[in-house]
Amino acid sequence: DWLMTVLPGWGCGQAINIFGSCFFQNPFKADRRNMVALINDHHAVALGLVSYDELTVIYEISAKTNILLKEVLAKAGITLVDFKIEFGRDAQGNLVLADELTPDTCRLWDTVTGERMDKDRFRRDLGRVRETYEEVAQRLHNILK
Repeated sequence: DWLMTVLPGWGCGQAINIFGSCFFQNPFKADRRNMVALINDHHAVALGLVSYDELTVIYEISAKTNILLKEVLAKAGITLVDFKIEFGRDAQGNLVLADELTPDTCRLWDTVTGERMDKDRFRRDLGRVRETYEEVAQRLHNILK
């Protein structure tokens, strides 16, 4: 069972929980077929997925990730529109961040042109998917070296 946090970088989208300046959604992955049900904090706790204390940790990690990503991507000329991360449990039951951060898990737009540099290139048949992902990687490489 996984608890996924979706953070719109601009504060757009449907908000279930408001923590600071970030909006959080808690879509629960019900099974391995990517069936997702939108639940709130109280549902997650009642289902035994997390405690309220763990939700606080999830929101703190998510908010810090949001700030870091926005800052790094801005230096690369990329606007973070939104992203999602998933939390789960390891074999010992410890809460873990269990996701990667890629153009497939974020919406990224060129800051100047507004060109989409993410999964929407594929979803909307915009073409140049590989080239655009490589450009994102190159921009990040350039600012992180």
